[in-house]
Amino acid sequence: MIHRYGILAVIALCLAGLSVVSRAQRVDEPVQITTTRGWHPTVSGDGEWVAFCNGGIARVPSEGGELVSLVENGSDPDWCRTSDLIVFRGGGGLHTVDAWTGEDVLVGPELSGEGPAWSPAGTEIAMKGSIDVLSYPGGILSTVPCDDPLGGECDGEGCTWSPAGDSIAFEDGLEIMKVARAGGAAQPVVQGLRDVTEPAWSPNGRWIAFAMEGDTWSVMNIWVADARGTEHGLWQVTEGSYSDRFPAWSPNSDRIYFSSNRSGATEIWAIHFQDPTPVLRTSWGSLKNLYR
Repeated sequence: MIHRYGILAVIALCLAGLSVVSRAQRVDEPVQITTTRGWHPTVSGDGEWVAFCNGGIARVPSEGGELVSLVENGSDPDWCRTSDLIVFRGGGGLHTVDAWTGEDVLVGPELSGEGPAWSPAGTEIAMKGSIDVLSYPGGILSTVPCDDPLGGECDGEGCTWSPAGDSIAFEDGLEIMKVARAGGAAQPVVQGLRDVTEPAWSPNGRWIAFAMEGDTWSVMNIWVADARGTEHGLWQVTEGSYSDRFPAWSPNSDRIYFSSNRSGATEIWAIHFQDPTPVLRTSWGSLKNLYR
């Protein structure tokens, strides 16, 4: 269901003459990175490698190439920006695997660890469970006190950290919210549109990429919102009747990796992302298309 205040906000922006929806500037079309099936990409701190799920966890050069298998069973990988460790969900709880040696270590026994995400400094791992945070190393579990402005607790699904480590964005029902690491009232980033999921905060701090439902439930495309909120900018990055999911940024915030079935099977793809500057006034007709 579309929130009434979301529609009113968009109408107000349109009447004010602001450009809130724009096609992002692109260098080229998406490029296929894998040919062996894969989803949920995550990028190494140097941008040279992409890890992903293929039933287990594997890595491949960021421009494509030979696949290296790391673990046979695992999901939800996230590559630490400051080390070679990839955190993932596996049998028995939360694990890390060294991207080069393949050493698999259980770090969070009996934790569901859904959607684990490294903090920028590599000292904490956020995950769903409201918003649970596990210290690393040490394994001390705590919960970020988060108040949903619509009432109740924050869902905390698909956590992603700001580059400074002072805020966490997450999926909350049909919205993307953000909250201070210290806790408090959550603030909306994306609301009042269609179903949105899998946020990813850019390393430069300016944008949050996410997947948004298209005309049918089976169609998803990658969009980017200004990290301050969609009133400051909202851009569509991929298009077409595909299932484009799980955006992941390159370290320079100039490329987005994602999984897609646009080749038939689900594979890892990448698309360049230029600094978008909305300049054209958005028509009411194009805004209405978001609600059809």
